[in-house]
Amino acid sequence: MEALPNQAYERELHERLLDGDLVASQELATAFLPAVVERLKRRFPRLEDESFIFDAAADAILSYAERPSQYDPQGLRLLSYLVMSADGDLKNTLQRHQRRTHREVPMRDVELLLDARNSEGEEVYSEEHAAAPEVKEVGHRIREEIPDSVDQQLVDLMMQGERRTEAFARVLGITDMEVLQQRKLVKQHKDRLKKRLMRLGMRLHEPS
Repeated sequence: MEALPNQAYERELHERLLDGDLVASQELATAFLPAVVERLKRRFPRLEDESFIFDAAADAILSYAERPSQYDPQGLRLLSYLVMSADGDLKNTLQRHQRRTHREVPMRDVELLLDARNSEGEEVYSEEHAAAPEVKEVGHRIREEIPDSVDQQLVDLMMQGERRTEAFARVLGITDMEVLQQRKLVKQHKDRLKKRLMRLGMRLHEPS
């Protein structure tokens, strides 16, 4: 692993982020993202899906880059702060994912669930519901509501449970951007599409 920046550089970088220096965000990701990912891997050696680790590390760095005032350079060193932030987010994400896995019945291989309620207004998810005609019409309804071909490809990835930022970035044609900007734009597109799906009475349950 490459040597980490010294404390003087960390403080300089922090001041530049406070001043809104956009180049500083890219330098931050270049200097610290690999190190945060590596330390999370050591803390979670049995976690098979490393996309959880990368997401937590990227989110911690993005959160700091967008709100640098949350960090006190007089306290922890920057790497320790970023790892602590990512560690907490990762633990929360894994707990949510575990709860969701236990309570949801997969609908074939697609995690796009239509609202279904019984006579008492309770939600019902079952294999019979998965085979219902309205589920078979999901693709047609999505294409009516979301006619743009790029958006359709993004929805397809979301339905497949794809988590990797780079997969969405390839569809959006933004792989030449730095990683934090890619992640920010991908999240914006996914949030927008989730809202459009909700207007169809659909809830897309991705791994959190």
